[in-house]
This record gives sequence, C-alpha cells and structure tokens, in this order.
Amino acid sequence: MRSHINSLIFTTEKFPYASPGGRRICNLIESGVLNDKNSILVLITDYSQFEKIEYKFHKIKIFNFINKNKFNFVEKLLHYLPRIIRFYIFIFYLLNKYKINKIYLYSRIGIFTSFLALLSKIYKNQLIVDCTEWYRIDEIKGLFNKFCEVIHKHITIRLADKCFAIGFKMKQILLENFHNKDVNIIYPYPPMKIRNMINSLNKNQNLNLFNNKKLKTIFYAGSFKDSDDPIFLLNNILALSKEKKFKLIFISEDLKRNNLNSVIIDKVKKLKQSMLKDDFAIYGFLDDKNFFDKIMHSDILLLPRKNKGSSAFNQPMRLSEYAQFKKNILTSNVDEFYISEYDNVYIYNPSDSKSFQFKLKSLI
Repeated sequence: MRSHINSLIFTTEKFPYASPGGRRICNLIESGVLNDKNSILVLITDYSQFEKIEYKFHKIKIFNFINKNKFNFVEKLLHYLPRIIRFYIFIFYLLNKYKINKIYLYSRIGIFTSFLALLSKIYKNQLIVDCTEWYRIDEIKGLFNKFCEVIHKHITIRLADKCFAIGFKMKQILLENFHNKDVNIIYPYPPMKIRNMINSLNKNQNLNLFNNKKLKTIFYAGSFKDSDDPIFLLNNILALSKEKKFKLIFISEDLKRNNLNSVIIDKVKKLKQSMLKDDFAIYGFLDDKNFFDKIMHSDILLLPRKNKGSSAFNQPMRLSEYAQFKKNILTSNVDEFYISEYDNVYIYNPSDSKSFQFKLKSLI
C-alpha cells in the first residue's frame, strides 16, 4: 500500500533563501499554505553551493544542472536530455511509491512543468501552479526558452486545477488567458528568517547616523533589465543630479562587470562624472547581510517599472522585502494592496519624467 504524502513541491528556484522565488515558497510553508513535514521537495538548479534547508521534508531530491546559456536549442536539448530523463524516471518512481495529494509548481520551464501537469491528471493529483511572472514570447530570448514558455502556458497552466497569483494584475492576465480558472491571490511576504534579520537591523539602527545626515542616499538594486526602464531611470537621475545633491548606490552584478549595453554603461559613466566620488558607489553581487547593510545606509529605495510588457503585470517580490525596512520606496505599477498595507510606498506614473522627478525630489 502506498504511503500518503501531502504534496510534491517542485521548483527551479534557488531554495530556500537565495532567490525571491525560494523565499516565496518558504513563506507559503510558514503560513501553512504548503506543508513541509509531509511533503517531498524536488529541486532543479544550476548552482552548486546549497544553503542549509531547515524545513523537515519527508524527502529532498536535488538535480544539479550546469547553465549553458551559450548553447543553441539543439545543443541545450542534447546537453540536458540525460538529466531530463533522470528527472522523469524519478518522478515516475515517486508517483508510484507514494499517494501524493497535490503537486505544487514554482517554475516556468515547460520541459519539467508540462510533464508534471500531464502526470497529475493520470495519477489524479491536484495541480497548483504559482504564477509570479508573465512574459510574451517575443520578450524571451533563445529558442529553447521560448519553447519552454510555450508548453508551460499551453499545457501546464491550462491543466492546473488552481493557480496562485502574486497580485491582482497577475490574476487578471490569468483569467483573460484561461477563462474560469481557479485563481487565488497570495501576495509575497518575506520568510521568517529574512524578517528576523531585517527586524534586528531596524532595532539596531543608529537614527543620528542614518536619518539625520545632510545628504539623502538613493538605492537601486537590479540588472537594469528592460522591465526596469533603465534609460528612463538613468536619464531622470542624471537630470536630478544637476538640481539636487544626493548620494547614489547601485547594486548590479551586470553593471559591475560591464555586462550591459553600451547606452546604459555610457549613461552610468555620465552620472558618475556628475557626482562627487564619495557620493557614488557600484557593487556587484552581495549576500543578504551586506545587501541589507547597504539598504540601512540608504534613504530612498527605487523599484522602477515600465508600463508595458511583462512589467505591467509582474509584481516585484522585492517590494515586500523592502517594505520591512523603515525606508521610503519609490515604485510604479503595483496593486493598491501595497499602498494600503505599507505607509512607506510612493507611486509615480511610469514613463512620466515629471511624475518621477517630482516624487523623488519630495523624498530627497
């Protein structure tokens, strides 16, 4: 007789804390939406250093994939095929050994999710797909990634018994594409470990040092991806630097390595030249402790968003984490929930320079 298991949790995120998606899963476990003690965790990842998983899963299985971004579609498929086959065999083994009530998916990689979706119907498991991002096919680079996205949307989500949406806009886009789908909104929230770290920093904050300094510090962390509207962001900060004095912190591994297009790099150089040396800083990848330390030394946290494409639907999960700090946050394209839930979130009209500069000036 097969043993009963509450759920199979599958993700391609860096679990538990090394990615926003991993942190979301932690929060779902801590809030009781997911169960760890009677669940099986299956990870597909491309990083080799794993954090300690503190949750008491019935079983944990990790498939380590080496990321080969430079491969073309056929090369990627051949490279990944043996690992994909091992994954398929392992899932068959689990579903035959255990009576699994539900399968929870946090991934958009269709070669895995669509397979699990089809099996969920054969084995009569409830299928839950967590949707925190939505991209048009033309927004996705690479034929392999486009293929994965197509079969994820047209097989996985279509077969889902329930979808979790990260916000109201995401729920709308799901219902527009999949009529009568059961969609529940679950807003992001940091897991307990992250909240405890932030609360400890907030308690130890030296108000005289950080809040009473003459110059305010503006903070941006990200990859200057298109959804962040980087040209708009840099143009407006550059214009503002000619009117106001402030300090600026950029945390971006891509920027640190000059792994961005020449237009962005050129604008950052102009911005750097317009400011005093001690008022401008660029950092690459930082662990949580050092990342949070930079936030503690900042006054205004930027989360820029475009008003089209994926950024019109996607809710920045980082926002819920930023909101735990006693800092002002300037962003756009977020649900009214965030404005009502947090008193430190300020909204500008996306792609509207006057709106952005007016809000930022007032915060400075």
